[in-house]
Amino acid sequence: MKIVQKWGFGMAPPKAPTQNERLKSVRTVLAILNGEIVQDLERALAEVSIVKGLFNRVAREDQWDWFYVKGQLGYVPAAAAKQIGFALANLRLALKNNDELALRDIREGTKRLQLLKYLRIFLGELAPTHGPGAGWLYILSTREMSSYLKIGMTTRSVEERVREINAATGVLVPFGIWRCWRVTDPQRAEKLVHSALDEFRVRGDREFFAVEISDAAKTISSVLNESRLLVKSGSSEDEGSSVPGCT
Repeated sequence: MKIVQKWGFGMAPPKAPTQNERLKSVRTVLAILNGEIVQDLERALAEVSIVKGLFNRVAREDQWDWFYVKGQLGYVPAAAAKQIGFALANLRLALKNNDELALRDIREGTKRLQLLKYLRIFLGELAPTHGPGAGWLYILSTREMSSYLKIGMTTRSVEERVREINAATGVLVPFGIWRCWRVTDPQRAEKLVHSALDEFRVRGDREFFAVEISDAAKTISSVLNESRLLVKSGSSEDEGSSVPGCT
């Protein structure tokens, strides 16, 4: 069998035409939220839907590019991405119905959700920032062996760490990102999580575990919440995954 998979799950970058369309759509939504008048309604509705799709990818964590998009949006938490998706659906409806009162309320609401910030990060106008000493705890796996997990930490970007792992000799199928958490003390977080999942460890000196992703994520979220190691959402910081994860 020939392995043709180039990117791990969640890590696939968009093709240039797709990225250009997304950038254009983000600019349109940003303009609408800043009060600019819509000149081409049908086009604006389509572009709002495209931007809504970006946030839905992050909220659902179910597409081959979900984590790549998450990074482009400044690592927006999944819970916030879900709320923003609803807000953009309401924005589309208000535009379609020419409902100025609803538009005004939506603009105020998206300020509280920090949507403008995430859109500006996507455009490269702002850079995401995190507190000193913070890092990531992550779950990596492959679709072929989805209950065989690599659970570790990094003080660099998760993308950089995954590329490094996938470049190692012996990695046949690229690992993908299935869950991740922004934590204040990554070394301590990893130690506590490995201890909590020790019964599932494949080998004593390695960070591989034979356990379902959903079960591991629940345990990790519980450990990180109890130990108060999660970086809480603020002006630009992330909090825990799926339950919530990189999310």
